[in-house]
Amino acid sequence: MTVKEIVLSCLEQNRGETLSGQQLADAAQASRSAVWKAIHLLQQEGHQITALPRRGYRLEPESDRLSAQAIRQALDPGYQDIPLILLNTIDSTNQEAKRRLLDHAKHRTVIFSEEQTQGRGRLGRSFYSPACTGLYFSAILLPNLPLEQVGCLTVAAANAVCRGLEELGVKQPGIKWVNDIYIKGKKVCGILTEGSSHWETGVLESAVVGIGINVSTLEFPGELGQKAGSVFLAPGLRSRLAGRVLSHLFALTEPVQPAALIEEYKQRCIVLGKTVRYQLQGKEHQAMAVDINEAGNLIVEENGARQVLSSGEISVRLLPDSREI
Repeated sequence: MTVKEIVLSCLEQNRGETLSGQQLADAAQASRSAVWKAIHLLQQEGHQITALPRRGYRLEPESDRLSAQAIRQALDPGYQDIPLILLNTIDSTNQEAKRRLLDHAKHRTVIFSEEQTQGRGRLGRSFYSPACTGLYFSAILLPNLPLEQVGCLTVAAANAVCRGLEELGVKQPGIKWVNDIYIKGKKVCGILTEGSSHWETGVLESAVVGIGINVSTLEFPGELGQKAGSVFLAPGLRSRLAGRVLSHLFALTEPVQPAALIEEYKQRCIVLGKTVRYQLQGKEHQAMAVDINEAGNLIVEENGARQVLSSGEISVRLLPDSREI
């Protein structure tokens, strides 16, 4: 690691505490001057580091800049050496992940960006990704997975996000089929899984799992203002959330266990037991959502007949006096 990385790692491990310049120099096996230069660079990058004369340096608890060091500290031990790429801005982390796959990126490489200019969701929709108020990342997986289990990756990601949020104190995150996380009636997270398969073997060779979480975004453009919300974590927790979500995602997909994944997904799903509206062959239907099968497909029932929905957009209708989500 560079001097800058070692200094930041030490400060992250002792967030809110003051470390002397000599302590940091000893840890980095560098001069005090090199430590000072590293601190200056970190401050320029947006890390809130206070320099205290004759005492040392302190990473403030409210400092909320993403850092590879903080993310690694939140990862489970088996994943702490995965490749992490942190960017200031990018068109889309999924697009960048696919570009890096062309250059043979390693399994579990993760691309983060503080901002996306062309964030993407399902069905070609955009995902609003303003700077420094969300958590936007894409994980590259080389799962060697049967094609019939491809939907399990999105299921695993949804479960992983809910687990990570709960670990950080967020109560009752729910999953709206297929790939959205809701809290108190507001969408706070979207997931986009894209894959590449080998047509001869019928195996998914590579996948990109993109996750966007609104952490502290206050204002959303246009119609998003009515349905989008944020999780509002305490400052400084974005990196920890990233590490916890990734740990759960990797654990849930190595190996994929469809029955267990779907059971957890169903327990968190806000759709089951509700009336849903969906499009099929150009015609709008309303039906009761009754189950989710092991492929992650939604099963609905209308006038005694059941239909399996593998994709498409649905609207969940709650009680008559509740608004639609």
